[in-house]
Amino acid sequence: MERAGDRAGVAASLRGCAVVYMQAGDARSARPYILQARAVGHAAGDRHGDVWSEYKLGWAATLIGNYPEARAQFLAARAGFEEQGASFGAYACTVWLADVSRLEGHWRAALGSYREALDRIRTHHFTVHGVDFLEGLALSAAALSRLDASARLFAAAATWFDTRGAEIRTSLDRDACDQAINHVCVRLGEAAWEGCMPRDDGLAPRRRFSWRRR
Repeated sequence: MERAGDRAGVAASLRGCAVVYMQAGDARSARPYILQARAVGHAAGDRHGDVWSEYKLGWAATLIGNYPEARAQFLAARAGFEEQGASFGAYACTVWLADVSRLEGHWRAALGSYREALDRIRTHHFTVHGVDFLEGLALSAAALSRLDASARLFAAAATWFDTRGAEIRTSLDRDACDQAINHVCVRLGEAAWEGCMPRDDGLAPRRRFSWRRR
């Protein structure tokens, strides 16, 4: 691509390298690739690529734990996607903004963003980020002591995974998920928890999600 003069393609390749690092949880190694991609794409006049670079900087900031920067990047990226009519990008930013609020412990703000993401799912029929969206909602519901809702949402996430699969994404703390599942199960009682769970996987109630995290 570089020899062919496709600078936008070079920028996309650099963003792809960054994603590999971020999927492995190494945001610090990813950032130089994103910054280089942004510079290359900007020089090429690739505004759409610029916005995806902003999005990925938000992803990296989330993994690093710099939530104010993450929020600023995702808000800027969402505005850029909406200006371009890129509905999926705007939806993905909304899911991440919900995650950032959740990671900061702003549970009600997180629920508001998850509801907005759900509206976008209903409008555009997106399936990407579905599992993480539902698990993020479940974690928020558990933190607000809405235990029945949390159990149903964890069950919906398992069903979504069974029917649609899931992409690799690293915003969720798997230990936090496991702790929340155990907490909800104990507080509800195993009979109530079992009633919310998918019935065809043959796993014990508290282990129904262990396969999801291997």
